[in-house]
Amino acid sequence: MSIKCKPLILGLDVSGMEVLYPLNTRTNDPSIITHFANLGYKQFRILFRWERLQPSLITDLKSGVPSSTVTFDPVYLTTLLSYVSICDTNNVNCVLQLDNGGWFDVSYDPTYENTGAGDCPSSNYVYIGQNATTINSTSYVGPSVAQFSNMWITLANQSIDGMSLSSNSLVKFGLGQKTTLESDRWIPIMNSTIKNLRNSSINNRLYVDLTNSSSDYILDFENISDGISNTICNINFYDDNNSGNGSSVATIDGYLMEAMS
Repeated sequence: MSIKCKPLILGLDVSGMEVLYPLNTRTNDPSIITHFANLGYKQFRILFRWERLQPSLITDLKSGVPSSTVTFDPVYLTTLLSYVSICDTNNVNCVLQLDNGGWFDVSYDPTYENTGAGDCPSSNYVYIGQNATTINSTSYVGPSVAQFSNMWITLANQSIDGMSLSSNSLVKFGLGQKTTLESDRWIPIMNSTIKNLRNSSINNRLYVDLTNSSSDYILDFENISDGISNTICNINFYDDNNSGNGSSVATIDGYLMEAMS
């Protein structure tokens, strides 16, 4: 796949839905999209978590026997789709971006309510394709590529205002940011998932993150295969150097120039 650069689009990350245990006083407000759309923003990336969307998958990973159906949490799904709907109303792009790509927290507790008074449940992750491993005396397997693909296919077949997401050109899918899986594992997962989505007539634009979002992995994107050439590389970097947790503007500028050279 050849790497091509596109004109910059003014966009915004909408955070909150990707938090595993948000404070019970925290509310999601999709109306912020209208506010920024009116200021000229054209693309909104809605971060979400697989565990919160499909908590029932934990049972499958514990038993090692995949369910024949994909069941989403109805409240979480409705909230997620409300962001898509308001993007559609404002005629702006909506990227449904999976956070923590390639991993699933098998200790996620959907019944836990975070009041801020104590520590949230500890996380224990398995990665896509992982063999059986024991966590807290319980055996789990990692999600299969088929389970990962079926989550996306089921999500793409959801509807807003009578139109499926797969039929809406404003809707894009981010297959997993901030993955820490190495390229020899991550690239085949991405290629198989893309193929499965395309074979299911899901032709929306797809975003693929680089392993570790590092410039060392930029050329790995040439190994991504999409039969309809509608997948682009997502470079995930933070300008947060003042806090010590991110990178300086100069570092990010240099990284982008390398990616586009």
